Amino acid sequence: MTFLLDENLLPSFCKILQEQGFTARHVYDVELGQTPDEDIISFALQSGDTILTNDLDFSRIMALSQATLPSIITLGLVR
Repeated sequence: MTFLLDENLLPSFCKILQEQGFTARHVYDVELGQTPDEDIISFALQSGDTILTNDLDFSRIMALSQATLPSIITLGLVR
């Protein structure tokens, strides 16, 4: 499984995941920074990535489209 981190997560979080044995890349790594969420979803669907985000818009887009892929993990950050 490859994680694709949305731009609302720090690129350094990729390194933390990689150090734990995960395959991870940031949207900036694949030139998708400041790209509409729909384009990121399309990329993840084609590449087989699981999107990691702190943005509820991805879940909304997936629910409205009734799509089942790509997988999306929404992180809730406690402050």
